[in-house]
Amino acid sequence: MRNTVLAAAVVALAGGLSGCGEKCNTEPVAKVDEAQSCTAAPGATVSIGLRLCPTCNQTGATCDVDTSAAVSDGVIQLDPIVEACEDVTSCPSPQPACQTNPLACTFQAPNEPGTYQVRVYDPATNTFPTVATLTVGSGTPGCDFVAGG
Repeated sequence: MRNTVLAAAVVALAGGLSGCGEKCNTEPVAKVDEAQSCTAAPGATVSIGLRLCPTCNQTGATCDVDTSAAVSDGVIQLDPIVEACEDVTSCPSPQPACQTNPLACTFQAPNEPGTYQVRVYDPATNTFPTVATLTVGSGTPGCDFVAGG
């Protein structure tokens, strides 16, 4: 009897915990309107801003950064990810709406001076087109938006 009560308590506890802090499915943001091109010192922390255009069902944007090909290929990939708790068909309009506040994609600049291509995932083409640059080692540190997306 004691084992049955213990097992029931464990099942009830597990069932109660499964609803806590659940996240929605994640997916790529519908569109990136603009990306900042930046200048930074070698090894400095860089925050490249992306102006996103999510659909009405997309919230909670985060940015995955891949710098593994920076030195070998001169490429930094940014992948803005959003949560989608409902399908886009729940939106009054499926068209993305651009936001004014940028999402910051923060990472450490390569230690090697040079100009790096910043590529941002485009779900419409399933590619990473170059939308900005990161210049490391020369110039005044800072970032500015350039048209893209």
